[in-house]
Amino acid sequence: VVTDVNGLAQVTWTAGNGLGAQTMTASATGLTGSPVTFTANAPLTELLHHFPFTSGLTDVAGASNGALFGLASVADGSLGLDGTNSYAQFDSWLVPTSGSYSVSLFVRNLGPIDRSTTFISQGQGGGPGLFMGYGSDGVLRAGDGFGAAAAAASADGLFHHYVLVVDSVANQSRFYVDGALRQTVNAAMVTVANGTPTRFGRQFDPAGEYLQGGLDEVRIYRGALSAAAVGTILAGGVS
Repeated sequence: VVTDVNGLAQVTWTAGNGLGAQTMTASATGLTGSPVTFTANAPLTELLHHFPFTSGLTDVAGASNGALFGLASVADGSLGLDGTNSYAQFDSWLVPTSGSYSVSLFVRNLGPIDRSTTFISQGQGGGPGLFMGYGSDGVLRAGDGFGAAAAAASADGLFHHYVLVVDSVANQSRFYVDGALRQTVNAAMVTVANGTPTRFGRQFDPAGEYLQGGLDEVRIYRGALSAAAVGTILAGGVS
């Protein structure tokens, strides 16, 4: 708190880990009308990690640079994966393990639709673990029991946009495919910091479920992305 040239108090406040509307109460001894309560609006989401794959496996939003395994490679602005033994792994759990979060990525699938395939994962089975991909039935999924209704995985060789939004305030989990909301589940999917750290292109241990194809523009947020924000990311396309 500082005093300006007119003798009036000015309050400078830096929000902590909260998102959205936050309330603060200011008090001054002997001041008429004290205390005063006001609301400040912080951003609804915070970009924690962003991998455009323009310079290796570099996190341009955070500092969580990963390592490539097998024949995984970064070329032409995307992460290339052979579907056999290639993937990327980090030394920590990048997706938040509490509160609301969102995971956005572009996927080019060149593998068979009748084989379980994972785009991103962390944790362990029953851990609970988090993953996005599709099962042997070709239906997109985000965690066990979260099949995206009427949303089949694509193997047309083109990049498609997939977004998982977990809203702990609304107690909902939402799955978007190419900008369209394909399923809403009335539960906030949770994950914990145990098991396998975050992987791109492979399921957590002991499963494989390797992706044959590519990943691009992987983004991980704290907070729940709005439908409009999902559309904006889709419009930005791949790098």
